[in-house]
Amino acid sequence: MRWWFLLPAGLLSLVVGVVAGVQPPPDIAGLYLCDGRAPDGEPYQCATEIVMYADQATLRWRFHDGTEATGIGLISANVVSVVFKLDNGTIGLSSYIITGRGDDRQLTGRWTLPGSGTTHSETLTKTKAPSLEAISLDRIPL
Repeated sequence: MRWWFLLPAGLLSLVVGVVAGVQPPPDIAGLYLCDGRAPDGEPYQCATEIVMYADQATLRWRFHDGTEATGIGLISANVVSVVFKLDNGTIGLSSYIITGRGDDRQLTGRWTLPGSGTTHSETLTKTKAPSLEAISLDRIPL
């Protein structure tokens, strides 16, 4: 039997199946209001901007006192994992689950600092604010 002529068709169907199964990452670009818990348990708010580059994202958090943190993240399915750096040079790690669509987008996750042995909650909720500076912050940040 000549089965070898089926090989190209089989390879083509495998490639089409793999390509068809690959989904683009969710679009999380935009401005967000961030609500979190500081290491001392106190709540904080900050404004967050997310810019996307394919399956990568850059994040910038701006706190009430004018300090900032910046980070870079990788998006895989509905999770974005981010390495960030605070103004004081401290490096941290955060991971969020992405939910909602469009203007109802929300990122819910946890963050930690090296050697702390603890994690802290944080939720980013998409806002329609025209700029990072326009997001109203009503609690004291980290």
